[in-house]
Amino acid sequence: ELCPDLVKCGEAGTTTESMVLKDGAYKFTATSASVYPCPNLANCVGGKSNATVKVGQELCAEGSYGPLCALCEGDFYLSDSDGCLTCEGGNTWLLPMVLLIAATIGGLVAFVIFSNQQKRIMIFYEQNIDRLNEHIERLTAAVSLMQIISILNTTHTSIGGSEVPSPYLEFMQWFSFLTLDVVTIVPFDCMWEDQFDHLDKLLLQTLVPLFLLVGAELFSWAYQLVKKVDEGRSQHILSTWLALLFLVLPVISRVVCQSFRCETYDGGDNGDHSFLFVDSSLDCDSDRYGIMLIFALIMMLVYPVGAPLALFVLLLQHKQRLDPPGVDEDEAIKRRKEDAVLAKESITKFSMVYRPKYWFYEVYNTVRRLLLTSAVLVTRDLGETTLFIVCVGTVTLVIEQESKPHVNPFLSAFCQACCWQILLFILYLLLLDSDLTTEGQAVWISALLMVSNICLIVRIMTGVGARSELPMDPVSWATASAGGGIELTDFAVDNPLNSGGGGDAGEGGRGSNHEAQRQGRAFMDARKETHRDIDTFEFDSKEAGQGAVEVIEATEVQRTKRDQRDFGSHEAPAVVEISGPSGSV
Repeated sequence: ELCPDLVKCGEAGTTTESMVLKDGAYKFTATSASVYPCPNLANCVGGKSNATVKVGQELCAEGSYGPLCALCEGDFYLSDSDGCLTCEGGNTWLLPMVLLIAATIGGLVAFVIFSNQQKRIMIFYEQNIDRLNEHIERLTAAVSLMQIISILNTTHTSIGGSEVPSPYLEFMQWFSFLTLDVVTIVPFDCMWEDQFDHLDKLLLQTLVPLFLLVGAELFSWAYQLVKKVDEGRSQHILSTWLALLFLVLPVISRVVCQSFRCETYDGGDNGDHSFLFVDSSLDCDSDRYGIMLIFALIMMLVYPVGAPLALFVLLLQHKQRLDPPGVDEDEAIKRRKEDAVLAKESITKFSMVYRPKYWFYEVYNTVRRLLLTSAVLVTRDLGETTLFIVCVGTVTLVIEQESKPHVNPFLSAFCQACCWQILLFILYLLLLDSDLTTEGQAVWISALLMVSNICLIVRIMTGVGARSELPMDPVSWATASAGGGIELTDFAVDNPLNSGGGGDAGEGGRGSNHEAQRQGRAFMDARKETHRDIDTFEFDSKEAGQGAVEVIEATEVQRTKRDQRDFGSHEAPAVVEISGPSGSV
């Protein structure tokens, strides 16, 4: 027979008992015919020991033990890339402490600033709510992108796929914290007296979010009881909880789905062994695994199935308001912004960034992420996994391109770019596995993928999204016509102000219009300097021949709740009242 990939076959006549293993390989007993790759390659050291072929525990590096050398001893913790490391190492707690200190300092600074500038912050938020929501959506899309790519890479290598070369591998490691998997960041093995196994991880990641939700609801209930108010906080708490949950849902769902896959290993004369695929410390024939299996089934209904379904049901109750029947899209967008019921129901925020007919799109987007990170675990080998992720990546890209679901066209384009990045990464993995690229070509493609990822991140920080509706220029308004009436002329923001005046006005009307625009611009500049909410000023239209024109009231362009209610647009126009011989406008 041919020599297995993980075996050093130096000469003919090598038998099962005399096989010398390469580093990163594991064999349960001398009589075992099968050789397995170690989950963590650094934990398995092949070769011979005192001229004797190493098998079983003899293959495990310092600090590791157990089936496939996948466990770490008491004073060690498991690193994703370096195997079992000592808990006394200088860098063990470096990343967790840096993140904790940064979060603490950031929280304190935010609390102090908010306490001292609460009113100004709320005014700024109301004025810039659409722009802030746009950046939040972009940041969420970027986090989802890095989650999917990092998890796909982990899934790919765990079933024998080729490792991604530098520099993209290091890039993914730099941003691995965006997966929001706290277990991979904090070395819990150094905190637990016993082994921190998959059941402990499952309990931690599934129960903590539920406890936070219950705690927040109880606090809100107690606050309302003491203050004797009913502010509808429960709906707001639930929507906020769901928004945060969906950021970590792929990680939680993945842990749940990993609980069902057991792998059978050849134990030679000792018979076959069955262990959990992601944690060989859990024997699938043990009572502990049976308890974990029941709990995982319950959590399957709560998270990967229950969370998207709950959001869909909650949004379905407001479908007629989110997508008013019998009206065009622009009118539907305007109506739902003016709808007091939707404004009160916080859960509807999940739909407001999407076009009316795609009110459910956040549910679909969540399912797409779960397919690529969790459902992929149902595949058993590299071929099935590759076929599955190629199909899902292609279909979801087509859906994103054809639907263009966001109200803001920039967000639709940005999410399309993220879908393209995922599909390109999947195709890159396929190239690596099929050996269709040389080592140099693989590195060049890796660098190109990293550059494209960096460009997306830069676009998040610096890009200015396209507006779904054009705001009105604050100084483009009516001029007095030659016939003595008042005629309004609107100009888009990008239109020049010296474009010849309004409507049918004569030369005098054009001069009056230019003068009005000049003084109006001077007024708005003064308005920004004084930060006053309402100002009044007067000017005479000397050339129009129709008497005095008085600007009674003007307000700066603002995005406030009042403006959104009155105008139904992202950026409300300036409010200008003009009085003339024929009446007031």
